[in-house]
Amino acid sequence: MLATTGLHHDVLAEKYGVRGLVLGRVGMDFKTTAVFGDTLEIQSSVERIGGGSFDSAHTIRRGNSVILNGKETRIWAVEDPDSPVGISAQRIPDEVRDALSG
Repeated sequence: MLATTGLHHDVLAEKYGVRGLVLGRVGMDFKTTAVFGDTLEIQSSVERIGGGSFDSAHTIRRGNSVILNGKETRIWAVEDPDSPVGISAQRIPDEVRDALSG
């Protein structure tokens, strides 16, 4: 989603020290199956932007038929040499918040 706004991962890493958007929570509701050769449409949107995380919703369709509805929470994680895992959550920068909102 951010790449479509010009904020590719390499830009985020260089400008903000972000190491990734850690998957904090995920949920999916499968409605039917898709098979090789199906043409699928994926629609994604941001539903909530919190301090250091955001929620997005995803729908996958084949024509008018919904294949899957899903939701996820992503956590803004930056390099942190003092953390045992090398990253820690931080507040999402305003530029990124604006991109996610827009």
